Amino acid sequence: MNQQQINQVIAQTDTYLNFDLKSLIAQRHPGQDLRNVNIGQMNATSFLTCCNRMIKQFKAEIEEGNGIFLPFQYNFQNEFGNGQLHNDLSQFVANITAGNFPQSIQLLNRLVYYQIAKVFGTSLRQKYTI
Repeated sequence: MNQQQINQVIAQTDTYLNFDLKSLIAQRHPGQDLRNVNIGQMNATSFLTCCNRMIKQFKAEIEEGNGIFLPFQYNFQNEFGNGQLHNDLSQFVANITAGNFPQSIQLLNRLVYYQIAKVFGTSLRQKYTI
């Protein structure tokens, strides 16, 4: 990525990190145990963990200076399709902040796949405080 693209990705990660997803999920499902609330194929606790890990991993890779090596556009030639990192992150964050959790699943899956298959490999096993 070039510096402008890196800045776009940083802006999206910062927007997400300044948002309280856990509180919004709890507001949408008052009085329910989040382990029993399904969002796509995950319960809400797993969804929250996966979202946080994905965003924090992008932020960490860029802060470590690896942003210039990350592809901005991708075509996976499988069920995850193709995309542009800024657009996918932007749509993901917009869906999350609007509480459109089911609509964010496809983007979450593609962004996690991007990290696992194409970019970060074993560094995804790092633990992040959620």
